[in-house]
Amino acid sequence: MTPPVRKRAGAQALDPTTVDALPDQIAVIDRDGVIVWVNEAWTDFARSAGASDEVCQGVGTHYLDECRRVAAQGSAEAAQSLAAIESVLNGEQARASARYSCRTSEWRRSFELTASGLGLGNGAILVHHDVSATDDAEEHGGVASDAAAASTGWPVGGAAELPSFGRHDNALLDAIPDLMFEVDSDARILSFRPARDFDPYLPPAEFLGRRVTDVLPSPVGDRLADAIAVAFDTGVIQVVAYQLEVADEARDYEARVIRATESVAFGIVRDYTTQRREQLETDRRREVEELEGLVERQLLRRNPYQLTFRELTVLNLVAAGLADKAIAERLVLSTYTVNKHVAHILAKMGVQSRTQAAMQAQRDGLLAVDPD
Repeated sequence: MTPPVRKRAGAQALDPTTVDALPDQIAVIDRDGVIVWVNEAWTDFARSAGASDEVCQGVGTHYLDECRRVAAQGSAEAAQSLAAIESVLNGEQARASARYSCRTSEWRRSFELTASGLGLGNGAILVHHDVSATDDAEEHGGVASDAAAASTGWPVGGAAELPSFGRHDNALLDAIPDLMFEVDSDARILSFRPARDFDPYLPPAEFLGRRVTDVLPSPVGDRLADAIAVAFDTGVIQVVAYQLEVADEARDYEARVIRATESVAFGIVRDYTTQRREQLETDRRREVEELEGLVERQLLRRNPYQLTFRELTVLNLVAAGLADKAIAERLVLSTYTVNKHVAHILAKMGVQSRTQAAMQAQRDGLLAVDPD
């Protein structure tokens, strides 16, 4: 199948390579509200949400009409998004935003839509940013003010604007709430713009003008320095996922680095902790559901020790080598409850240890899955 064309006349001021480095879903609409350009993240997200090829392509879709259609069905969030976009297209605000939620069978996400004007009559840039980590429906519902949306200007000591981007790109970058930075080919941090929803790892005075290997712990600093070097050498977007200890808590981050000029690379850092935890929880639930389905079928075939459904489930995890604490986390039980299940299993099977129970269960064909 021929890949969809994601760019049309009217969006020529945007650098597709740079914008495709951004993890947010981004679209450019004309003054009538018709999409004229989308980035790769838009297409990828639409596919993950099960959208049609037409929606995935984006270009040519009348975005405002779609907002009006959903708002007419009673969606207050769609009405707020519509109001935000129209206020920008009409020149009432340079920038406006609204919150909304998106749900599939696998996940639920909260987003902030930010519309940034490209000048009266020239359309707008729409940025959909995942705010699941900080969403509070009562606090954040509705349309944000222009002043609040404009609160992410470059700090003193940083660049007034990124020199490697045109006017339209600067409008787009102003709408991105992630931490952004510029580095040179030696991985020295030249400037940065703070994120809206998390603080820098160190105060600016401690990292501006220094190499990333000098301000971030190893191996994170080394990995980022390597990514920066590859970005300069190849011009290809580099993505680095890493963890940092912040306030005695492990936080998950993703950095994307792209060469902007021969001497400057542009980076974007996002805190993915909430999304990572949600993915781990989704994976855990899926694994447990699969195991429980196998256990149910095993109970119907053979159960000489009259184990309960939960006991046989725990026995499978014991045989897989999991300790009681890990089993408790997997099944969302207390460690005390798992201890009781294990004791009952040993008593019913007439064995003295977990190892004996696992070996006997395997010999008797009681395990729903092969422990190997």
